[in-house]
Amino acid sequence: MLFSQVMKKWLFFLVWFMPWWLQAQAPSGLVVEMLREPAFILTVDKTPEFSWIVPETVQGQTAWHIQVASSKSLLENNRPDLWDSGKINGNQSVNVAYRGKPLTDSATCFWRVRIWDEKGRTSGFSAIQQFKTGHLQTYGNTSNTFEISELQPKTFVKTAEGHYFVDFGKDAFGTLALDVSPHEKDTVIIHLGEKLTAPQQIDRDPPGSVRYRKVALALSPGRHRYILSLPPDKRNTGPRAVRL
Repeated sequence: MLFSQVMKKWLFFLVWFMPWWLQAQAPSGLVVEMLREPAFILTVDKTPEFSWIVPETVQGQTAWHIQVASSKSLLENNRPDLWDSGKINGNQSVNVAYRGKPLTDSATCFWRVRIWDEKGRTSGFSAIQQFKTGHLQTYGNTSNTFEISELQPKTFVKTAEGHYFVDFGKDAFGTLALDVSPHEKDTVIIHLGEKLTAPQQIDRDPPGSVRYRKVALALSPGRHRYILSLPPDKRNTGPRAVRL
């Protein structure tokens, strides 16, 4: 009898913790037309585009599922009346276009998303986000453009002989340009990173999707401008990566 009671307790323990083993972490950071709450989200696009952040614990999103409803309670009861995409295979998490029933002017809508990870585990649904429609018939497409600009360092500190710490003070997609004037051939070792382990010290073994890269740059005598050529990163250039 005692053995049976112990087995029941262990069975309860395993069942209680099973969701943590089988579920992926839910996506976050939901945006509509690249706008995020708590800002007022108003779209005039008949097919607005949804985006979300894939959790760092997920090595690769393999599928997604979006639900859109005319009220929050409908979503909470799993009854989306505007769009239920079902499971869609793919790693897209940016600019997923709405494909449901036609939206109406001046309407309030609610949406949420869940994903599947690289092991086929599904996440729970994300928190529900709200957006509103304007006068949809006035919408017109505009082309997307890339804006490229040069940023000067916010901090440039000599930390030791021949060693410098440089901080650009903001996030950006890009590379590094160096203007140098060596008297002879030389090599500069450059550590690029998104995270510090201490003040003026780059984390060379960061967690998750936090970036770090070591580059050896060969210099020639005389004044030259060097633009770093960064080697591809498997996580961000593989078949599951989102292409910019």
